[in-house]
Amino acid sequence: MGLAACSSDPQIFGPSYDGGSDSPAQNDGAKNDVVTSDVVTTDVASDAPSCTSQIAFIGGNGTSAFGAGGPPSNIVSATIPGTLLDVPKPVAITRLGSGLLAVIAQADGTLVSSPYATSWADPAPVASAKTIDSPALATISQTGHLVYQGADYKYYHAQYTQSAWDSAADPVGGSGSSQSFGAKAPAAASAGSDLVIVQGGSDSYLYDQTWNGSWQGAHKQGSAGIQNTISPAEIALSGGTSDLLAAYLRNADYKVMAVARSAGTWTSSPMQIDPNAFTNDPLALAPLPGGKALLVFRGTDQKPYFSTWDGASTWTAPAPVVTNANPSVLSAPSIAPGVCGADAIIAWAESGGGVRWSTFTSGTFSSPQSLAGTSGAKSVAVATLP
Repeated sequence: MGLAACSSDPQIFGPSYDGGSDSPAQNDGAKNDVVTSDVVTTDVASDAPSCTSQIAFIGGNGTSAFGAGGPPSNIVSATIPGTLLDVPKPVAITRLGSGLLAVIAQADGTLVSSPYATSWADPAPVASAKTIDSPALATISQTGHLVYQGADYKYYHAQYTQSAWDSAADPVGGSGSSQSFGAKAPAAASAGSDLVIVQGGSDSYLYDQTWNGSWQGAHKQGSAGIQNTISPAEIALSGGTSDLLAAYLRNADYKVMAVARSAGTWTSSPMQIDPNAFTNDPLALAPLPGGKALLVFRGTDQKPYFSTWDGASTWTAPAPVVTNANPSVLSAPSIAPGVCGADAIIAWAESGGGVRWSTFTSGTFSSPQSLAGTSGAKSVAVATLP
């Protein structure tokens, strides 16, 4: 199907139903290997040289992977053992204690994890867990919580405590016929002592489900019709009146929609981001100060766009991430809370250009910076440590 422009500024394109994360445009041709080396980046923010906060990345493709991290002025990249499953978001990262925890879906579906303090450790198996889609991670207190989709399309829950995983076989929703399942993997976030997942149901409605020592029944959001072949996104918010925000694509027309949760209750009327904001890729969300949020998506022109939420009901009109030179990207971008004076960090795998990243401050993205030696990367995940 050809692409047709739906607006002229910013130029955002309507659904190309045979596109998405597996489209031929994402192939790197002969660039199959991720070759890494040390890279020093500068001028991230006015206080970057003295900032000791860290930015960390994991990315790669189906044959190799890399890990990178450090203060913004000295980010070091190196090859890590493993590969990445060919799904939109093969890596999930969460803050855990004073470090980070990543879970990687490898090319054969095996789930492995890697902790980060000042560099990424070699990945180790998550029990015997395997998946067919993107993993989801959240943190409650000192425990990392993983939710993933098995080959049977059912959802499973695992816990990481004191540097070790449990059996990674807790059935989401309960055993037998009570176990939750879906066409695609769920998203996950924490709110206090609650682990909350959101998913697209087989009836094409958005469902949420809460764990607090045991699983509650799934709750159908009856006004939220979802395109259930693309996973939703979910984040915990910081400040403001809402504690969680989820974004998804509306059934049939792929428009970008969002719902917020406050005091345990989700909004009954979904928010439409913009009449011209639609995609056929998963979305990326990150919290902003004051209960606000940043949303980034890959338009069907393969370029990244962003919108911000005011914490109430208003979203800004989508705009290009890179003004006047918005690049083509190979997969949905990744975003994380900001450090060193920035409100957020974004990273993407650029078509023919490797991994690049940018800071988001006061509604504006900085000039992109390159992560050297990552020309073969098809996807990347970014996280930060304050």
